[in-house]
Amino acid sequence: MSCRRVKETDFDYDAIRKLISESSKETAVYVGCDSIRKRGKVVFVTVIIVHMHNGLSYVGGKLFKSVKVQPNYEKSPKALRLRLMNEVYYASEAAMNIVETVGTRPFELHLDINPSPLYNSNVVVKEAIGYVLGTLGFAPKLKPDSFAASIASDRYVRKVSNVL
Repeated sequence: MSCRRVKETDFDYDAIRKLISESSKETAVYVGCDSIRKRGKVVFVTVIIVHMHNGLSYVGGKLFKSVKVQPNYEKSPKALRLRLMNEVYYASEAAMNIVETVGTRPFELHLDINPSPLYNSNVVVKEAIGYVLGTLGFAPKLKPDSFAASIASDRYVRKVSNVL
C-alpha cells in the first residue's frame, strides 16, 4: 500500500490563459506557493488567482491550484532552505507559464517568506528575491503582503495534507 495518498495535480494552463485573455485589462493575477511537512513527505500547493474586474469594480475570481508531493529531507541542515526555495521555484514556474498572457494586467508573485530576522523563513529572502527578479523581471511580494501564498496556498496545503 502506498503511503502517498495525495493526488498530484498540475495546472490547466490553456484554461488559465483563456480566462485571463478574455478578462478586462484591470483583472489582477496573483501566484503563490506554500508547503507543509507531514509523515515523511512535503506537500506543495501552488495557486494562481485570477481576480476578475469588469471595468468598474472587482466582481469575483477564480482560483487554480497545483499539488506536488516530495520526500521530506528535513533532517538535513539545509532542508528549510531547500523547501522554501522549492516554493519559490514552483510559484515562479507557474508565473512564467502565464506571464505573456497577463500582459499589462496587475500581476504579483507572492512568497510565504518573512523578511524579518525573527522568523526562520528569513534565511532565503535574498536568494528568493534574486531568483524571481532574474526569472520574471519583477520583485515578489513577501509577508505580510503575500496573501496568495500565506493565505490561499496555506489553506489548500493544509486541506490536502489531511489525507496523508
